[in-house]
Amino acid sequence: SSHRSDRTGSVGRRMIERPMCEGASIHDFVADAHDCFAGALRGERVACERTAATASGAESWYEACFTPVVDDGGAVIGVCLSLMDITRRRQLDEHMRRAERLQAAGRLAGGVAHEVNNMMTAVLGFSDFLLRSFPAGDARREEVLEIMSAANRAANVTRQLLAFTRQ
Repeated sequence: SSHRSDRTGSVGRRMIERPMCEGASIHDFVADAHDCFAGALRGERVACERTAATASGAESWYEACFTPVVDDGGAVIGVCLSLMDITRRRQLDEHMRRAERLQAAGRLAGGVAHEVNNMMTAVLGFSDFLLRSFPAGDARREEVLEIMSAANRAANVTRQLLAFTRQ
């Protein structure tokens, strides 16, 4: 039994000192995941995510699963640690979150553009009525034409925005 624990301890030390990836060791990782390890010692299967910096300075993400090893009587006699590099999954998740935010911003911009377009339609319609109410040569007609020109420019911008949000 004493020989077995010496052998297990030696294997454990070799595993702890073995690099997980370029520049990061399991020891660094496990030291950071102490609470997860403690949960496994209480008989719980615990998963946690942690980072480890590589020698090049890049950050890698790992999912650690701490699973209790129990004897026939159900007593915890050890902990099995499995590590999985989840860096790519985390990058894809972040990419998806950004895409969803961009999509939401596009929907918001589209809604605002519709509202502005509706307002510009009203401004143009009432400006046309106002323009027709003034006789030819009335100086106020030029002011109404300026209002109509500005409303047309705003309507064009909103149409461009709507076209962009549909892409």
